[in-house]
Amino acid sequence: MPEKHIGMRFRVGDLFPSDAPISRWLTGCCMALNDVLLVNNELIPRLQEDGEPAGNVYFARLGAAHLYEAGKFLSRSERAPSISAFVDALDDGARRDYERVRACARAESAFAAQLKHARDHFFHYAELLPEAPEHENLKRALDDRADAFDEILDPGEFREFRATFASNISLVASFPDQSTLADFYTELREATLALMRFVPAAIARHVASQPTDSWDYI
Repeated sequence: MPEKHIGMRFRVGDLFPSDAPISRWLTGCCMALNDVLLVNNELIPRLQEDGEPAGNVYFARLGAAHLYEAGKFLSRSERAPSISAFVDALDDGARRDYERVRACARAESAFAAQLKHARDHFFHYAELLPEAPEHENLKRALDDRADAFDEILDPGEFREFRATFASNISLVASFPDQSTLADFYTELREATLALMRFVPAAIARHVASQPTDSWDYI
């Protein structure tokens, strides 16, 4: 029976020397994939049958933020000729996946605009504007949910406390156009899968170009 390997071990400076743009680029890609996979491990179990997150939308917003930043990272990295050449040499499927992730930060894309909006509202709590409340995102979201019945749950332990009404307000503030939310989640999933395919393909191509004594299977 052939031996099964679970990965590879290497000296970082041998396989990813810091003076090579491709090393720094691949490291950034792997950082993005690590983050997105970690988020998905929390998000997927919380998905309802219709594909939308139940209750807490924290991980959906976090996943959207990471994808937007990944797309921006890929777009800006193309300024390095060696990166563009590396991407051009990938197979057709990997290049399509690359373009799918890169498009997550494309200015003219409605999906990218939703990702950016979710990113902005994930890392910054809504600002109060006492002098002009009509311009507050928080006020607009509260108005949108004004007739809804919701809950604050406090079973007696801090870890079980949940202001579910605030999670639903956050959903409205992060994704103002609720009519397109189902399509957004579909695109979010497809872009995530593209990142999950593209990065390992890029790593495999890089490793294949390196001396075989620069790494070992584990």
